[in-house]
Amino acid sequence: MHRKQLMDQPDFYIHIGYHKTGTTFLQKQVFPALSANRIIMPNVSYIAKSNPFDPAQFKQLLLAQVQPTNQPTNQPAKPTRTVISQETLSGRGDGSPIWDPHRIAKRLYMTFPNAKILIVIRNQFDYILSLYAFRVVRRGLEYRSLDEFLTLKQDQLRVKLQYDRLIGDYVRLFGKDRILVLPYEAMAADAAAFVQNVLDFFDCGQQPVQLSPQRENVSTRNGRYLQTSRLINAPFAHAADLLLQKKIISQKKYTYLATRYFGVKKRLINPLLEHQLDPSSPPLDIPLTWKSQLAPIFQSSNRRLTSLVDFNLQQYRYPW
Repeated sequence: MHRKQLMDQPDFYIHIGYHKTGTTFLQKQVFPALSANRIIMPNVSYIAKSNPFDPAQFKQLLLAQVQPTNQPTNQPAKPTRTVISQETLSGRGDGSPIWDPHRIAKRLYMTFPNAKILIVIRNQFDYILSLYAFRVVRRGLEYRSLDEFLTLKQDQLRVKLQYDRLIGDYVRLFGKDRILVLPYEAMAADAAAFVQNVLDFFDCGQQPVQLSPQRENVSTRNGRYLQTSRLINAPFAHAADLLLQKKIISQKKYTYLATRYFGVKKRLINPLLEHQLDPSSPPLDIPLTWKSQLAPIFQSSNRRLTSLVDFNLQQYRYPW
């Protein structure tokens, strides 16, 4: 379909994350099976950073990244829907203030006022553990302990993980009937039922989706594994940070080197660690001092959130 025709269609369905809530599963196994144009992991820095902001320009930037529908060519033409999936539309994973998710929400509404918005959340403490483990093992140069990481990131994570704040914005902008909030824990418990909820919300009905039993982007919580990975990360991270601070390398070069390092870890280091380390090592957990500090904040947010969602957060053991 011609891009101008796509721009005239009201049928936009936008998945904004959060991070660490099965985004890769949705992007690889669910969204490609839909009879829909797909814009998966697009570059959305314009909506986050541009000042002033032009909705028409942002829509054009997105549509330049569209992937065609999987609908067979011998089927009659159907109303076209476009699925956009990008978890950074909910802000940065660690809550960094360089991207304001509330401003992004307003700009999404300016661009797609009739869109439906899918938001997947996760128990806040599990989110923190998963984010930290991912940064240590798979996609980060994290060498700090979890306690040090939380000391550095606590303020922004406190804000990031009060889900009611951002979800409340989306409800006020788009209307509650156009917002679907699902718990990641429901996906883990019954993936097929979770996917059917998404399909119903995306107006796809009983469209068949073949689900693989293989999990996507799994990060370990094995304490020994994480400790060893931190020690391996430290020399490279310190060296790269020093080169960047001394302006010997650019930010672009830093990102390139880090990406190459991630590849080496994935191919060589992580398989070796998985083979050598004791799988029964105690799992990492949030230190009790941090739980006692953060729990009241998350509990208050989750209680406010109950009026905005259609499931029982206590059922999934969210801080309450």
